[in-house]
Formats: sequence, C-alpha cells, structure tokens
Amino acid sequence: MRRFGLLLVLLWVGLPVFPQIYRVGGITPLSVYELSGPAWEVSAGAFASTATLYTRKNNKVFNGELGLAVRGLYALSSWAAFGVEGQFSRAEDAAYVVDDYQVLRVGGVGKFTLTPDTNPRVYLLLGAGVIRRELQSMQFFKDTATDGYALVGWGLEKYFVGGWFGGVELYGMYDSAPRLNAYFRVPHRWTAGVQLRFGLQF
Repeated sequence: MRRFGLLLVLLWVGLPVFPQIYRVGGITPLSVYELSGPAWEVSAGAFASTATLYTRKNNKVFNGELGLAVRGLYALSSWAAFGVEGQFSRAEDAAYVVDDYQVLRVGGVGKFTLTPDTNPRVYLLLGAGVIRRELQSMQFFKDTATDGYALVGWGLEKYFVGGWFGGVELYGMYDSAPRLNAYFRVPHRWTAGVQLRFGLQF
C-alpha cells in the first residue's frame, strides 16, 4: 500500500514535466531546456474579416477588413497558453466622404491545444478586449469610439524545425457596441474572420 501511495505521489509530481519532454515527431533526449517548463510563443499574421461600416441611412462605406495581427503567449503547459494580441486595419478613401478609417483591437487571449502530441495541432481560442475606431472625413472631421469585444475561434498549426510554425485560424468576434457616432455604424455585432499566422516558440 505504501509503494502504491509513493508511486501516485511520484506520478503527480512528474506530470507537469512529461509534456515538456515530448516533442513533435517523437521522444527527444532530455535537456535542461526541455525540463525547464513553460515556453514563450510570438507570432504575426494577416487577417480578413466580414466587418463592415455603414451610414445611418444604410449606405455601405466599405465591405470587409484586411489587416495585420501580432500575438505573444506564455505557455503554462503543453495545452494551455495565455497572453495578449492586437489587430490593426486601415481603409483609405472609402465611399461617402470617408478619408481614413482605422481599427485597433487589443486584448487578452487564451490558446487551448486540443491535440498537443500531434503535428499539425488543433487548438481553441478564447479572447476579449477593446476596439478603438477612428474615422476622418472631409479632411478635418474626426471621430473616435471605443468599445469591447469577445472572440472565439479554432486554429490549425504545423510545426517546423527550430520552433517555427505556421497555420490558419477561423474566428467569430462579438462587438459590444458597434456604433462609431450618430452617422456611422457597424451593422452586425457578430463578424467572422480568417487569419494566416507564422511564429516561433522558444
């Protein structure tokens, strides 16, 4: 009975180490780096979404967003990582006297890898943050608006040599208050997006 109890204790203590020993493609020799625990992940990508901007009279200013995104995560285990991300998009010379329209999203994100021992890997994204919109029209009128968002998504990523990886994400984003001012508005609270992402784990 004592041996059984000792075995349970050893297994419980060793569980956080096991995911760090495993690497995609098989078991690798142990090293101080592999046993050191959590790892960092940084990545960048390009995205396209269905977000649009309309006037109060239901005239479309532009259709969809194209932009860049960055993300930094700290992995607590082989399946859970948390950090921050940001998205930036810009539309110049859109319709209806809009000279410049910029959207910045900044928030926290959790990445939950559903298949940590496979290559490619499948993961779930959950996030929330702040959207800041800035619109300039007729050269001198400028409006800004800030509200919140929530995000849920799925991703698929493939690991290459040296910790480099690339993949694709599909996500849905909920806008808490999709209105810029009394004249311009975002017609739908929910928008969908796709993102191509490349990064490095170290």
